[in-house]
Amino acid sequence: MNDAQSTIAAAVEEQLATSNEMGNTGSEAATRCAGVTATLTGLSGMARATNEEATATLHAAGRLTAMAGDLRALVGQFQVPA
Repeated sequence: MNDAQSTIAAAVEEQLATSNEMGNTGSEAATRCAGVTATLTGLSGMARATNEEATATLHAAGRLTAMAGDLRALVGQFQVPA
């Protein structure tokens, strides 16, 4: 009977150690996932900011093109005497 109890106790201890290790591994994985999520959130914010800046640059380029056209029209009004 003692041998059976010792075997069962050893098996229970081994199962407990395995369960603890699995819990630690799961906790570690969750921590790493949280880090990945934070990184992706940061990248998403940077991508959004880059998109906003690109849109602002596009609008500025459009205004500059219009100003260049206006300047070309003004300069075209001048006549150089022959």
